[in-house]
Amino acid sequence: MTLWERIKTVLKREAADVKEGMSHVGRTLDEELARKERELNATPSERFDMILEDIDESDARIKDIEATLTDQPDHVAHVRPEPTHQLLEESEVSTSLRLGELLETVHVSFVSLADGGASGPTHIVDLDADTFGAATARRAKAAAGVAEHPLVSAAGVDDAGRIWVDAPALHVQDVRLLVAAALADQAPPN
Repeated sequence: MTLWERIKTVLKREAADVKEGMSHVGRTLDEELARKERELNATPSERFDMILEDIDESDARIKDIEATLTDQPDHVAHVRPEPTHQLLEESEVSTSLRLGELLETVHVSFVSLADGGASGPTHIVDLDADTFGAATARRAKAAAGVAEHPLVSAAGVDDAGRIWVDAPALHVQDVRLLVAAALADQAPPN
């Protein structure tokens, strides 16, 4: 097959596609024009029935879309996945003899959007009451130290005395290590 024959074949195929597209547009326009003529010639009760039919069609399309969205788990936008890899190592935070001991007393849980943390923290930190008691000032100072990390958006202490950390990119163990390091930087309790 020569180059010219190939070009003619491609052009014929394109012409057939254009013709099919134009006939579809023509049919759609004819149907819409016929519908508009029916609306103009309709009595008020017939026009009211047409409006109700349009509403029913719109409702059916909306229900189809809703069914499509709820059937597919990929469209669930309310679940924030927990990071799967730890980014920090103990050697990357300030070293202290107390760091290992403090790590045992820090317990972190990940909060997904499905758990009710719609725009709140991603991690909740519970500290061992035997070790830390109710030292809110100490917890606030630790939260401030954690908030200084570049991957942490914000941190603070809630009403229950728990430290909350908003760091979606950090693994639970990373947050645990940051909190323990911030506590280790403080003077030991008397």
